[in-house]
Amino acid sequence: MTEQLIKYIETLIPLCDIKKEQNQKGLLKHILLGKMPANKTLFPSGEQNDFTFYLLSGQITLIDSFNDKTILTSEDPRCRFPIGYDQSNKYTVQTNTTINYIKINSQILDILLTWDQTTTPLLRQPIKESNDENKFDWMSKILELELFQRIPPSNIQAMFLRFENIQVNQDEIVIEQDTEAAYYYVIKTGKAAVYRFNTDDNACPSKLAELDPGTAFGEEALVADTLRNATIIMQEAGELARLSKLDFIELLKNPVMKSISYQEALTMMNNSARLIDVRTENEYRHNHLTDSLNIPLYSIRDQIETLDNTFAYIMYCDTGSRSSSACYILNERGFTAYLLDQGLNQVPSEAIIHPDKN
Repeated sequence: MTEQLIKYIETLIPLCDIKKEQNQKGLLKHILLGKMPANKTLFPSGEQNDFTFYLLSGQITLIDSFNDKTILTSEDPRCRFPIGYDQSNKYTVQTNTTINYIKINSQILDILLTWDQTTTPLLRQPIKESNDENKFDWMSKILELELFQRIPPSNIQAMFLRFENIQVNQDEIVIEQDTEAAYYYVIKTGKAAVYRFNTDDNACPSKLAELDPGTAFGEEALVADTLRNATIIMQEAGELARLSKLDFIELLKNPVMKSISYQEALTMMNNSARLIDVRTENEYRHNHLTDSLNIPLYSIRDQIETLDNTFAYIMYCDTGSRSSSACYILNERGFTAYLLDQGLNQVPSEAIIHPDKN
């Protein structure tokens, strides 16, 4: 892939919102180049498409269900967005000339966006310094979390019964970046640190945060079903309690992560529930649901105090990956939040507005 093409890819939305080098390299690895002659159908309307397409060169026509036609050339600013960017695939896309395009699996793209943005809050957290050597009641600390006020007592009891206690040594790696997520952890004793490694083997890792006794970690990759986005290394020897992925989903995720259909969301909105779009600002400016508030996933923790907890919130993105993380975070903080099942993929095209279509 040429340097010129890579620079062009960095202008495309939402690809340009993937900021971290590791995730950018992962993005480039999954991008496919394609070519199609004139007078062919790139994809028809009404069919679910697993890929997100961008036009690199040539001219295409978008045809909607009313046979209205829109002609686009690669120089058109709208081509910074995916071709026919509407998750309900209401357009048939035909080629007027030979075209060159790129495509990426939509689910992989959303996972990369989720992964990229869930590390951002850690980057803004100050590293804690603590000289308190007193014995710490780790169980009391985690039970103070709003999350555990929303979980049935039987689930909490089962969680403590299913916790597996493990001894860890100083400098031992507990979680390794880019690996599958298998456990949710709580520090009983000892301290750990969060590191982000770059693709350059010679570069020093970035220290993002320090974790004290009573701190839980590892939930974001389990909630969003993505790879680990950082490495956790013990700074001091100690003891951890860990919960398997299946137990975490059963006992902690499912009770606070209720998925609803678009029709259910409409009913709830009639009863004052509010929509939150957790995609990036660029994606939101291009299309979104009416009356939705845009709070990108990377800033959800910073803006959570601006939300009124007397309302219920419905979280959405393109597929449900990013919004599942945001939904869990809100419920963890004591809000009532629901996940729009499969995101905009299941929303009728006429319900999606395009403020910048002109």
